Amino acid sequence: MRYKSMYFVLSVIVTLLIISPAVSYSDPGSELVAVAFTGHTDSVISMLSEGVDVNTKTYDGETALMAAALIGHTETVKTLLSKGANINAKSNAGETALMATSFAGNNDIVKILLANGASINTRDLKGETAIMEAASAGHTDTATILINSGANLLVRDFNGETALMEAAFAGHTETINKLLGFGAKINEKNCKGMTSLMYASIKGHLSAVNALITNGAVINVKTENGQTALMAAAYAGHHEIVSTLLAKGADVNVKDTERKSALIYADINGHSRITQDLLAKGAVRNDIRPVSLGSSSRATMFLSRGVTCKKI
Repeated sequence: MRYKSMYFVLSVIVTLLIISPAVSYSDPGSELVAVAFTGHTDSVISMLSEGVDVNTKTYDGETALMAAALIGHTETVKTLLSKGANINAKSNAGETALMATSFAGNNDIVKILLANGASINTRDLKGETAIMEAASAGHTDTATILINSGANLLVRDFNGETALMEAAFAGHTETINKLLGFGAKINEKNCKGMTSLMYASIKGHLSAVNALITNGAVINVKTENGQTALMAAAYAGHHEIVSTLLAKGADVNVKDTERKSALIYADINGHSRITQDLLAKGAVRNDIRPVSLGSSSRATMFLSRGVTCKKI
């Protein structure tokens, strides 16, 4: 649920801003990447003819091909490939040109890279793949191209998260529907027990919530801490989603492992309208007193997206 490729964009921009003659001598990779980033194909050709290695990397492990692919410079990508660019080179974070351009939704470049042998299911250091990048950015057509070309839709990253969870967290309803149509598993849990419905609920994506429920998302499923989508929505103050979940049969009085219910989570954050709706639906107060936001007993599970569950 990542914006790791955005970090790549920013790092390249920083390179562009700081580049100088001194930098070009000490780090020729930065200069070539910067030129590829701008899409100045003639300058790329000139630098390569002068002996700059087409596969040279910046200190972060980024290549000219990654930069051109991310920004969408098709001719620069073609030129770099024709000059021997390593299509499956990885940055220090394990990212590839295909991952970068999938995140950006550059479909023509995605097709070019795949046609030239890009590894479609390569993982980065977090276990993420190109299909996850496309899903997180809501590029439905890109996701379709990748799936039709052999991307593993069911692969999980090292936190147990899937492309569908990526799309749900970001609220990309069209992408969610497309992934489900291709066979994504709607009730999969990550390593902490979070589901796509929980992610859409905590982030306030009503359209995504409705799409997931329509397609069979289990509403009362629990995390390892016993928390539900209703608790997540109540905690975050998403009134419409709370109403939707209640209308679809969410258990209003279920409690988590700390004996807190959706009512308590609404109280914690001062969401009085939600509190009143929950009470109207039969919510009962238990003996757990609402705590302040500074308490260690707050809804940590709802804030734990991306917490590493295994060493990577």
